[in-house]
Amino acid sequence: MRNTSLRTLQSFFATALALSITVALGAVVERTATRELQQRIGEHLAQASAELAGMLDRAMYERYQDIALYAASLSAFDLTGQPAAVRSRLDELLAAREGFAWIGYADPAGRVLAATGGILEQQDVSQRPWFSAASKAAFVGDLHRAVMLEQKLNAGNAEPLRFLDIATPVRDRDGNFTGVLGTHIDWRWITQLARRMVSAQAYEAVIVGAEDIALMGPPGVQDATLPLESVRRARLGESGYLTERWPDGRHYLTGYGRSSGYQSYPGLAWVVLERQEVDAAFAPVTSLRRQVFLSGALIAGLFMLIGWFVANRISRPLNAITRTAELIGKGERGLRIPLDQGYREVMVLSRTLAGLIHNLGEREAQLEHQATHHALTGLPNRALVRAMLGQLASRSGADSRQLAILTIDLDRFKVINETLGYAAGDAVLRTMATRLASCVGTHGMLGHLAKDEFVIVLENQDQKLFQTETLAAQAGQAIAEPVEIENTRLVVTSSIGISFSPRDGRDADTLLGHSMFAMHQAKAKGGNRIEFFHTGANAAAAERVMLERELQQACALRQFELVYQPQVALAGGAVVGLEALLRWRHPSRGLVSPGLFLPAAEASGLMGQIGDWVLMEACSQARRWRDQGLPRLRVSINVSAQQFDSGNLVHLVSEALARNALEPDSIKLEITESTLMTDVEAGIQTMEELRRLGVHISIDDFGTGYSSLSYLKQFPINDLKIDQSFTRDLETDAEDRAIVRGVIALGHSLHLNVIAEGVETEQQVAFLARAGCDEMQGYLVSRPFAPDHLPAFLRTRRGSRAPETF
Repeated sequence: MRNTSLRTLQSFFATALALSITVALGAVVERTATRELQQRIGEHLAQASAELAGMLDRAMYERYQDIALYAASLSAFDLTGQPAAVRSRLDELLAAREGFAWIGYADPAGRVLAATGGILEQQDVSQRPWFSAASKAAFVGDLHRAVMLEQKLNAGNAEPLRFLDIATPVRDRDGNFTGVLGTHIDWRWITQLARRMVSAQAYEAVIVGAEDIALMGPPGVQDATLPLESVRRARLGESGYLTERWPDGRHYLTGYGRSSGYQSYPGLAWVVLERQEVDAAFAPVTSLRRQVFLSGALIAGLFMLIGWFVANRISRPLNAITRTAELIGKGERGLRIPLDQGYREVMVLSRTLAGLIHNLGEREAQLEHQATHHALTGLPNRALVRAMLGQLASRSGADSRQLAILTIDLDRFKVINETLGYAAGDAVLRTMATRLASCVGTHGMLGHLAKDEFVIVLENQDQKLFQTETLAAQAGQAIAEPVEIENTRLVVTSSIGISFSPRDGRDADTLLGHSMFAMHQAKAKGGNRIEFFHTGANAAAAERVMLERELQQACALRQFELVYQPQVALAGGAVVGLEALLRWRHPSRGLVSPGLFLPAAEASGLMGQIGDWVLMEACSQARRWRDQGLPRLRVSINVSAQQFDSGNLVHLVSEALARNALEPDSIKLEITESTLMTDVEAGIQTMEELRRLGVHISIDDFGTGYSSLSYLKQFPINDLKIDQSFTRDLETDAEDRAIVRGVIALGHSLHLNVIAEGVETEQQVAFLARAGCDEMQGYLVSRPFAPDHLPAFLRTRRGSRAPETF
């Protein structure tokens, strides 16, 4: 050392210093990146396992419901004694639904009377677990082999088949047990669902059944016993992630969750695991560490050159740099590399290191911000809101402060994305975030949970219910202010749900869940309203969810039907048309009231699909009446808001007319005032296209909406329809009589035909005739009837006939 030159020593020490800084920085970067990456991947694995478990439960629930519905239909339609009819319905179900391997109906003695493809018919299944259990109650059986069925279905295939069982008792209308309807679910369908869901990820899915045996997994895992900590925790109802050693000796980052059933389906308590090998999961960290050490090597070379040309003076700034780097390596934050103004080399080195550390610090801050804030609006995301709400809830419990949580969802936001594009939708979200921030100000916290959902958290020791509702109303009004997007003027409404702490909960998840529950209640009631959480709403919400699900099945099973109510001319009494009215004949509920299922259809987004069916069916019926030689009668068809706003109404009407060879003036479309006022300019354009097509248009329920006369004269319509709320009390209410006279006079001044609905007495007819009303409909003329009753009705109208032209 004594004989070594200062330049050599300085180069040696400079190189050693650079390497030590590299090691320290590498350790900091690796530790930070590993922690963040493990959390991100682990949470994703946990979420993926929960989503897969939920997907499997929902898929099994649909099959469970199918079997229950078909069992009910056997009794409802008296099919239990008709094996051929039962076999036909079972074959239809097998063809319509994936997953069913075999469906059969057995009598109380266990003899199979009817089955899909005739397989196992006349076989005795009384000793099968599914039959004996389902003789008492609905049954779901775990994975097993069925040798007899396997021989029938798997001929020539060496791979054994495994099945899940679903069975339910069949009872006649008096409640007597008449047999069991059971099915075997093909396990290959379950595995295909699971693998499709994880195919786009670099993860492996494992399904664990009873006794911790893997029912599905990669080679080496399937059918093996898995004594894992993740399985144990999932059995206890927990969900999350951990790093653990698997039987193959490798360590995996494992997300876990449990299948716990869905709605009435009890589930089979499967444990769902999503795993990724640790080495693969942390490969980005290894690459980052390599880059850091490569950068350190370059810096070390620079240090060696500097040390070769400088000597003693460089030691002092290098010592300062070293001390700072060591502190950074120990995890201290807010430190900066000191900048030296002496030799240029030292100055460059210090600035380079300072820049590197500054960039790493900014990157870490950026990653932390991205993990806790919504990318579009920059507002706190769900994770940060949960954390902050948890702190506020625990603090409010200690000092008796009250919290208010307002969950806000933009109504029909999906329509904006679908019609104007996602860029327009993003612009609307940013605008709404700015407006909500102005409403909240410094009084609370605003967060962006997901998509079109926002949350406001208010903390106030003296917070009152009406004060919270006032702020919620202000937020709703701010959102409802018109917004200009791509030369389109939009009016967006919102549904707001509110929960309070400690009244409605004392932890973040409960409070958020209850406020979101109240928000969904607001949406279910048509949106654009505020709802407070209360425990009594649970039963009503469950009924609403069941009704919406049954509506979806009604669309698929064609449970809807149309009835028709005549419309007659007041002058002469001739029948001039019929209004098509929708009815739902439920297999167990019977005839469901339109007042019950139509709002549910609107809220669930099914009204557009149902309305399209009504349009096609009404036109088809008009064609059938023509083919029977009946007079031409214009059919009035109600148009829902979802249909009218879809942008596809004109095309659907043209298609329905062309398919049934009808003239355009054969139908009349009835549109409510509120539907037209959602977007007046777009509505006028749509109506003009329909009028050019030749279709008649009527404003339905006139007088109950909020259209102005300035708009009314712009609407290209043919008829005004007076709502029955005004005709009902014509005999006793002078105000209703004045309103009806005014509407009739208004309609005639605009050269419109006026029709009154809900006419039930001769006195009402006399008044309407004196007032100059053109047409009427109501129970006085006829109640709505099935389409095949029209010929008899026309025969009873002595002297009444439909005009040849309209």
